[in-house]
Amino acid sequence: MALLRCTTLTLLLVTIIVAAILLRSSEAAYRKPPFNGSIFGKRNAQGKLKER
Repeated sequence: MALLRCTTLTLLLVTIIVAAILLRSSEAAYRKPPFNGSIFGKRNAQGKLKER
């Protein structure tokens, strides 16, 4: 009985560790695109800058 409990706890711990590693690697792979000021300096259809 004690061996079964130890095996179950070990399996649970390994599962949690693997899930944490996978979460970290997926966060590291995702990066926000750089902000290049695309909101500012919009041009109209004639290619001239809009006046404010």
